[in-house]
Amino acid sequence: MNPILYIGISQALFAALFISVKKEHSTADKLLAALLFLISADMIFTLLKNKISLFTEIPPLLPLTFGPLLYLYVKSLISEQDVLTKKSFLHFIPFVSFTLAALIFIDQPIMPGKNFFEHDRFFPYRITYGVTFFLINTVYVAVSFLLVYKHQKNIKDIFSYTSGKLTLSWLKIVLFSFLFAYMLLYITGAWYLFTNKDFYVKNINPIEFSYIGLTFFAFAFSFFGYRQLSIFSSGNKTEKPKYSNSNLDEKEAERILSELTNLMEKEKPFLDEKLTVSDLAGMLNVQRHRLTQVINEKLNKNFYTFVNEYRIEEVKKMFADESKKHYSILATAYECGFNSKSTFNSLFKKYTGLTPSEYRKKVRTA
Repeated sequence: MNPILYIGISQALFAALFISVKKEHSTADKLLAALLFLISADMIFTLLKNKISLFTEIPPLLPLTFGPLLYLYVKSLISEQDVLTKKSFLHFIPFVSFTLAALIFIDQPIMPGKNFFEHDRFFPYRITYGVTFFLINTVYVAVSFLLVYKHQKNIKDIFSYTSGKLTLSWLKIVLFSFLFAYMLLYITGAWYLFTNKDFYVKNINPIEFSYIGLTFFAFAFSFFGYRQLSIFSSGNKTEKPKYSNSNLDEKEAERILSELTNLMEKEKPFLDEKLTVSDLAGMLNVQRHRLTQVINEKLNKNFYTFVNEYRIEEVKKMFADESKKHYSILATAYECGFNSKSTFNSLFKKYTGLTPSEYRKKVRTA
């Protein structure tokens, strides 16, 4: 198993250092670097346990920080607010508590291998540790999944385009690899403890078994995490407005809708492939949440759908324009504000019932 640990240590440590020296690094970058550094430190500790007898009876403590750091990292990507507050350090109370106990009884058999369920004075510690370890590395991942899911729903009220860096689709894969690593640990560990039979291949014990998944986790985070930028600027809030408390009256809503329609038809801001709801609100000189409310309630659609419907209509006009016959389908899509071939094709088929090539052929033979 040592080769896996060496690879994991090298990858996680190198990535942590590489992210730390970025010219401009966000809070998310700092959290990611800390997470990768602690993963490498935990793997180093595992190697030392095989060589230093003093460490043999100490339970894995650093993994108690992985879940909270992962959660804070995800939260920092999808929120414009600072996630590193005084309250955020409450997430690390379990780590601090178990570490202090381990240091106090460092020369005592706190975690005696196969005798995990032995009813000695450290039995409550081991049971509490086991339950806490399980909860931290499952609940935090589950909550992180939920944050990404909600984020993917909310962004369509803010952006008129999508991308992997925007939707954080890659993060779901990374979260799954993290969960997979610890599911291996739970399954093999349960077998090891309840049957008193070794569940390993060539001396791989349950704790080391999880590092296969963590090594992949480090690789994935190194590749995607380094390239991931902060999604939201101060003008692009992630929070949905609470319309029930809104003071937007009917007359004002109709005025905003009229000005919005006029702007879209005359100035065609939808031709900007990076258009956001904040950009449009600035053009209309209205508050972003009011514009979002008008689009949601008056038109019964989100910002993403609203803008891309205009883009589709513009594409249809260009297909019917004889002076634009020399444009390719993809060039037409880009000209009308789309920045992705796959997104354009799927949306066009959704709104018209035909593929772009089928529609263009139909229009030109009519």
